[in-house]
Amino acid sequence: MDTTDRVLDFHQAQYDFLQSNAIFRAFTGGIGSGKSFAGSYDIIRRAKRDRLYLVMAPTYSMLSDATFRSFKALATDLDLIADIKPSAPPFIKLRTGAEVIFRSADDPEKLRGPNLSGIWMDEASLMMQEAFTIAIGRLREGGEQGWLTATFTPKGRLHWTFETFATGKENTAIFRARTSDNPFLPAEFTPTVRGQYTSTLAAQELEGEFIDSGGMMFKRYWFGMVDEPPVFKSEVRAWDMAATPLDEEKARDPDWTAGVRMGRTEDGVNVITDVRRIRGTPQQVQELVRTTAEQDGRGVMIRLEQEPGSAGVAVVDHYRRHVLAGYRFVAERATGHKADRAQPLAAQAEGGACKLLRGLWNKDFLDEAEMFPFGSHDDMVDAASAALNALTTKRTIAFRAVRL
Repeated sequence: MDTTDRVLDFHQAQYDFLQSNAIFRAFTGGIGSGKSFAGSYDIIRRAKRDRLYLVMAPTYSMLSDATFRSFKALATDLDLIADIKPSAPPFIKLRTGAEVIFRSADDPEKLRGPNLSGIWMDEASLMMQEAFTIAIGRLREGGEQGWLTATFTPKGRLHWTFETFATGKENTAIFRARTSDNPFLPAEFTPTVRGQYTSTLAAQELEGEFIDSGGMMFKRYWFGMVDEPPVFKSEVRAWDMAATPLDEEKARDPDWTAGVRMGRTEDGVNVITDVRRIRGTPQQVQELVRTTAEQDGRGVMIRLEQEPGSAGVAVVDHYRRHVLAGYRFVAERATGHKADRAQPLAAQAEGGACKLLRGLWNKDFLDEAEMFPFGSHDDMVDAASAALNALTTKRTIAFRAVRL
């Protein structure tokens, strides 16, 4: 029975995954993002008549409690089950004649044996790499190259799943879904779970990010807190302007325009005193930049990143002549990778020379810094890096001392 014309509901990441023809495909995502549904439907949809397929889970308990149940439920809904054996080792025969066997990957050597047309590794990031390498050697049924799909929550860039699926190897493809992408979850599920997670855990378990907690540039505790701003030798407000989304995924979670105000004391301590952010139209961004400048006062220099090309020149000219006329304003082109530009800020923070004025924006800034450069957003960190650069160049020496 052909299931490709059945009407089912998918979110975009699931749909893109199901349409891919790569030999090795991965669907990564946060908890509840639809990984098991995608894996189950994928193997049902691709199963050829009278061929053999393997579904793997990290342990037998996970196989029986989750993977097998998910597959069985979907195959039942599609009225595709011709025969079923739920006891160990379980199998399901579809009405097409295709057989699907279910095995635990806790002992990879036991995966040797039958020739297969396709494999689904459920929760692959909890399996040993040996399970993958042994399994792909079985993809040769009927003299044809078989395929393998893996669904999992990422465990970091040092994990074998990142190297295997996410580094652009030939015949591989990877698709990512956030927990919030699944429209069938309760509306309160994601915010409720997020409230109990650290930002690092949330990025992994809800955003589906490959996060290495020990390999990031910033640590939260590096940024000391102050309750009152000191007297500054100079101050700057640096703006990182949001780019226009170039793909659908970015359009669902677009960049922010972020403005970071930072001051530098005579003894070289840098204090971030305020952060403003907006997702808005160009007119709304201009209004925020202008209003913020009025509130900061003319003693605070304004630094704007200039985009390349004639369009960037035109935007800067507009801000200089109209939006920020009468304010000390400088536009600069950013060079190099964002992570390279953030190195001085990270060094200052680690050395105790970058502090935060206590405020409601602190958590958002620290969450982003802790994830940088692997997080979904880097706007505040990029603006803070630009502010530090502006404060440590010779042109800022003449700034007069101010106190907030």
